[in-house]
Amino acid sequence: MSTWHLIEASQFRPSARSRHWRSPAQRKRRGRTAASQVQCLRLACPTSVGLGGYVATEKATGTLDGRVGSFRLQHSSTMNRGVPQQPIIVPRNSGTKAVTGLAGGTVVEIALSGAHGDHFNYTLH
Repeated sequence: MSTWHLIEASQFRPSARSRHWRSPAQRKRRGRTAASQVQCLRLACPTSVGLGGYVATEKATGTLDGRVGSFRLQHSSTMNRGVPQQPIIVPRNSGTKAVTGLAGGTVVEIALSGAHGDHFNYTLH
């Protein structure tokens, strides 16, 4: 199992009315980079603060442990009374080229400052 620590990531900044959006993201993790395209659908509860969620699919293309290829990430996030649960997984068989056989995922961590980060744990077979 390897860890790919998130150093920098773009954050979703949809308008208050937006429920669906696309966002290009540039991710840098310990000298490794990946460009990605994210499509997201969110649900916000207009009557309760701290409740809602989103689902997203992301295609990342870049270099991972010296291997070039692309893979998908599946986001599923829920906010319940201000407590987030944000697992992100690599769907089985989504890796291409030299990252075929990639498996793993992450959980997004949100600091008190609002900064987002994660530790992407993965295996390559």
